[in-house]
Amino acid sequence: MLLRLLKSVLRPRARQRTAAARPSSGKSPPPQVWLQDLDLLKGLASLASGQTVEISGKPKETAEGGQVVVKSGKPELPIGEIISRAASLRGARRSPALEARVRRYEEAFARAARPGSGPNAFIYHVDMPGEEVINYVDVTFFPKHFDYTDILRRCIDRVRSRCPGATVTLATARDTPYRALAAPDVAVVELDVDPMQPMYERASALLAYLRSAAFNRDTVFLDSDALVNRRLDEVFALGFDVGLTYREAERLMPVNEGVMFLSARRPERVRGFFEARLATYEALAADPYITGFYGDVKRWRGGQLSLNAHAHGLSPYSPYRSDEADGARLRFLPCDTFNFAGGEGEAASAMERLDERFVVHFKGMRKYAFMYAAQAEQASSRVS
Repeated sequence: MLLRLLKSVLRPRARQRTAAARPSSGKSPPPQVWLQDLDLLKGLASLASGQTVEISGKPKETAEGGQVVVKSGKPELPIGEIISRAASLRGARRSPALEARVRRYEEAFARAARPGSGPNAFIYHVDMPGEEVINYVDVTFFPKHFDYTDILRRCIDRVRSRCPGATVTLATARDTPYRALAAPDVAVVELDVDPMQPMYERASALLAYLRSAAFNRDTVFLDSDALVNRRLDEVFALGFDVGLTYREAERLMPVNEGVMFLSARRPERVRGFFEARLATYEALAADPYITGFYGDVKRWRGGQLSLNAHAHGLSPYSPYRSDEADGARLRFLPCDTFNFAGGEGEAASAMERLDERFVVHFKGMRKYAFMYAAQAEQASSRVS
């Protein structure tokens, strides 16, 4: 299995699928957004749409000189230093309030358990209120710019088309428009969440799902902007409790939280790993060093940082390496193949080999590709 996957990565690029070119509507992104990589956006928009999407605009110019700073205005810290601090805070116990929250969510997921013959997909999405802007060293975007109903629909449709027999669990807030996405193979679970703490709520909801009867088959955890691109049977056949995707890119946390593979063969091991991770998350949220740099990590960054804290002792990572952490067998899977985003250290030819990626992740500004895909589809329908 490992040899076949390695050959898949190294083989010459596959012949690109021929599709009729469709013009975009010509509408530019909101004025705050600069197009940094037109080829990247074009490739991602074409993948999301299933047809060739042409994009034009003014590329972003690279700033020269100056010190990189985060939103707080403080100098950027080495990412290794931040993760080392987080690893030193690994917690063993969760507060009674957090345990009560997880139990409430667990009951909701148990009621939503669905039968199926394929893998499960767990997706969490809650809209951030008001004029919230995500602005960190490695990501800047404006959630209000995006049609998340369209993005979630595409995410769910890709699970259906690439993973026959799959079921989807979509965790979200109460009274949101996403309940319209419910279907026989899609359980929309509405929770009483704090929308100002989306990453903390997501980590809590994931543990609740893992403790519930809904975790009855192998599960892929997906950011709402991550599209499954190949059947996942080969991934789960690699043998692990938790499959973590990682990248080697300066200034980025190595392990990425946006795509994780959770095996149902030893569910108690998977639960134990994420119970320990959530305890660490609480510790990070109370640590002056961490919050002094990132601010409220329950809002952003705490989920990924707590995950890296538990894998840190096993670094440096290498492709397909297997090791133990918190009682679980981990498998380290390169983002280039299993959680592809583009522009994070991948080879120049990476966009020409999208068919080889198991999951394609439209993180940060890459989400504007969904907007271009929708515009191209609308233009195509008007022409036809």
